[in-house]
Amino acid sequence: MLHDIAPNDQASAGFAPDSRTASPLQVSYEYPSQLPDYAYSPQLLERQKILNESMLSRLIRIVLYIIGIFIAAIGLFGTFTTFGTSDRVTSIALFFMFALITASVVIFIRTRKRMRKLRWPTRFWWIGGDIAGFFMAAALVFAVGKLTDPLPNYLFGITVLAFGLVLAGAAYW
Repeated sequence: MLHDIAPNDQASAGFAPDSRTASPLQVSYEYPSQLPDYAYSPQLLERQKILNESMLSRLIRIVLYIIGIFIAAIGLFGTFTTFGTSDRVTSIALFFMFALITASVVIFIRTRKRMRKLRWPTRFWWIGGDIAGFFMAAALVFAVGKLTDPLPNYLFGITVLAFGLVLAGAAYW
């Protein structure tokens, strides 16, 4: 086949039948043991380091998550009960409260090892900001109107719901 392209012996003298020619698509035949030492490193980059979480840290995160979800469920229940105190409204409020608890537990169990975790100082800042925001929002709600009106009670329920969700989010991540 090579003789068809270059019929004279001088043109084909430099080619051996088993020699490999370099082409852009050809795969390198060097094994990792033949590569120089600086070509790869067994060390992980700083951002790729795996942070082992202690059992106490995991327990605190789980407890904070459960507390946050129950606070959010109480806020959701309080929000629904501002529409009335009949059995139907209370049943709907209980249904959504237990649905929130069930969904959050399922989400926590299914994705607990897939999420990046916040460092503890960042988590404390999130929780502190959440508490400060809750007190500011609660003060604003109570400044809006009388406690007998449904609007301040509704807004307070939303505030408690948001406080619980942010607390659960800070514990989750």
